[in-house]
Amino acid sequence: MQVADGAMCSGSVLRPGAQPCLGHQCGPVRHSVPMTDVFEHTPQVWNAAQLRDALKDLPDDAPIHIGVADDPGDFEGYRDFVLVGAHQVENWWPATSTAPERIETAEALTLFADWEAGAYDRLD
Repeated sequence: MQVADGAMCSGSVLRPGAQPCLGHQCGPVRHSVPMTDVFEHTPQVWNAAQLRDALKDLPDDAPIHIGVADDPGDFEGYRDFVLVGAHQVENWWPATSTAPERIETAEALTLFADWEAGAYDRLD
């Protein structure tokens, strides 16, 4: 079946270089998802000492980049982001009829990353 831009589509299966098939262009989309293997992802989470050690020889003004895996444990095609902030982790519990609201600061840090500086298409 041919879609508006000339790409060929057969249900939800695309040939290399084809555009995604939208139901209103090709009729009903059939999803035949193959069964996949499931695996336990258990990354070795770094602690503050490991991060300090990795940073010890960097100059104070060195930017920090963060590579985010495309899939669990797959850094071959990672996306590169820049570190833009860090906040102490806070756990919050709402007030109940028997206990007041409470906030506890955890001994953990959340690092925030953003896209690198540059010009990007605005998405609506």
